[in-house]
Amino acid sequence: MARHLAALINLFWLFLACTIYANANGQSFEDTVQQLAKNYAEIKEVLEAKIVRLETKVIGLESKIQQQNAIVIALQNERHGDEVEIKLHETKAIVDDLAIKLSERTSAVTDIGKMPTSCSDLQHIGHRISGLYSVMGTRSVETVYCNFHPNAKEMQKWIGYVDVKSASTYFYVTRSSPFMETNIPIPFDVEQLNIGGAMNLQTGKFVAPRAGKYSFSISGVAYFPYTQLTAGLYNETPVVPSYRFQISLIKNGNWIGSGYSHATNTGGTFETFALESTLGLIKNDQVWVEISEMSDKVLLYGRRFTHFTGVFLEEDLTQ
Repeated sequence: MARHLAALINLFWLFLACTIYANANGQSFEDTVQQLAKNYAEIKEVLEAKIVRLETKVIGLESKIQQQNAIVIALQNERHGDEVEIKLHETKAIVDDLAIKLSERTSAVTDIGKMPTSCSDLQHIGHRISGLYSVMGTRSVETVYCNFHPNAKEMQKWIGYVDVKSASTYFYVTRSSPFMETNIPIPFDVEQLNIGGAMNLQTGKFVAPRAGKYSFSISGVAYFPYTQLTAGLYNETPVVPSYRFQISLIKNGNWIGSGYSHATNTGGTFETFALESTLGLIKNDQVWVEISEMSDKVLLYGRRFTHFTGVFLEEDLTQ
């Protein structure tokens, strides 16, 4: 309703303006309307031309905006490319530095023709980093600390031995029956442990698989029989019998040591014996136990009271 009223008011003012204009110029109302229509058409034509020019400018501005956006994107891509290139240069510098360090650590590598025996040997074959190393000692592998710093006062510090064995060897065997023969290897019939298979129970011989130090232990019980006292010819003091038992450790047919038992007996009794030894052996050396001395009717008691054990302690790697 308000909009219609405003339109009527505008028409009224237009009609009033036309009447005043016509009276002022001495024109009729119709002429005035025609003149106004002509003026309107001219103004409309001018405005339409301006609108066309403005639209052309807008299109041009939009094109320029697109060009600017393309330039901005290109600059951003170029900046990203520069950053990538910078990172590539940094990475290359790091790789080059590592290559130089690696070259320094591996330069002048030589073949010394043997296992290294010192820090100096390790340095000759290319080691450059200080730390703990294993080297070949006189007979076994040893641990040393190597200080490869150019200003070090002492390059090598000895730490200790390395327990290196190329073959595990240890055994524990027993006898379940008596034995009464002398000067032959005592065979065994019960194998509690025989790692490495170096102990032959049937022959009673241990064969060293590697050169080095071995520990052996023998223990057991000897039985001394009951014997009546023997009276003298002229009622002297009765003769008291004496019994001896000696067991020996033999290496390649050579006596090493013995364990001994002795009893002056008026009735059956048992006596213990023991022997321990640590030997340096070379490969294929043979070790066994035998009864080297035994009185009549004395015997090596069975029932697993006789024990023979051996352990490989330290390997001699120079042989």
